[in-house]
Formats: sequence, structure tokens, C-alpha cells
Amino acid sequence: PGDTHPMIYVHHAKRYRFAASYASNRQVLDLGCGVGYGSRMLAGGARSVTGLDISEDAIRYARDVYSRSNVSFTVGDARQLPFAPASFDLVVWLEMIEHIREQAEVLREVARVLCRSGRLIVSTPNKRLYESQPDPEGFHPGLLEKDEFRSLLEGAFHDVSFWSQPSYVGEGELTEEFEVMPGLGDDREIFLGVATGVASLP
Repeated sequence: PGDTHPMIYVHHAKRYRFAASYASNRQVLDLGCGVGYGSRMLAGGARSVTGLDISEDAIRYARDVYSRSNVSFTVGDARQLPFAPASFDLVVWLEMIEHIREQAEVLREVARVLCRSGRLIVSTPNKRLYESQPDPEGFHPGLLEKDEFRSLLEGAFHDVSFWSQPSYVGEGELTEEFEVMPGLGDDREIFLGVATGVASLP
């Protein structure tokens, strides 16, 4: 835990910076928080941030390195969140959806713990760009294409806006790469959705 390649860190950090713009004075759940650096980024303006991950090692590291007065971490399963209904104003789900098949099941749990006016921010790699990459351990069983991602979110929320990150270009500084931009495109590496207004989920 904590050993993250600089390019991957920048990629992730740009998404978390985007999500942090929605976190001001909010009670935030960072779902699939990993080692916790994203939770710490969200905490800058948030009322509170709770990072949840299924990995005990990751949470142990996060608690040691990134805990703050308004940041806490807990081990848990996204399919059965250990929180009361309407516990959060914002759920950030950025580095996880591609690792699970039970996406609709997790969305139901997200809807349950969001308050009535709450918001979800979620990302997924573009399946068209990732499915050809070697994955011998089966880490990415839930990769989605653009239309699948759109359908998943629009079936669960009434109001969804879509954003994306381009692939690495390599023509400037690394920190200038991966900026989040409006809209979806087949050539974009990462898709993001910002969703509000929970629909009636089965």
C-alpha cells in the first residue's frame, strides 16, 4: 500500500480534484478508497469524509497516513454498506466499478445511503481501450463501454451529466495530462458521471 506509480497517481488525483469541487461542506463517502490519498483530497472543504474499502491492509495504511479530524476509514463491503439510510450528501466511487460485476447491487446501496438531494460521482475506464490489455488475474471483470455506463447511471438516477478524461499524450508535463472535460467520447480513456435524483431501484 502507498506505492503508486506517478502517472497513475496523477490520473487518479485529477478525478479526485474534480470530485472535491462538489464536496464543500458535505458529508462524503469515498467508496473503494484504497490507501486513502483521495479521501484526504476530498477533505479539504468537506464537513467529513469516510473512506471505505474491503482491503484491511489498505485501510490500515490509510488510517496511519491520511486520517485527519474530518477523515476516517473503515473496512467494509460496498454490496452491504455499514451505514444508515441517508447518511451522506456525496458518494465518490472512482476506482472500483471496473473491479466488480455486482454494479447494480452497489448502486442500490449507494442510493440507500445518499440523502434525498445527494449526489454520486462515479468513474469507469473505457472498455474499448482496456479490454485488449492483459488481465490474467481478472481484476477488471466489470469494464463498461460508453453506452453501458450511460445506461447504468440513467437507469438509477433522474439527472446525470457525463464527463471524461483523455488518454496520455506525452507532449508536456505529466501534471498537465488527464484533465477532466465535459462529455463522453469513444476515444476518451476514463468516463465519469455526476448523478442526482435517485430513481426507484428494484
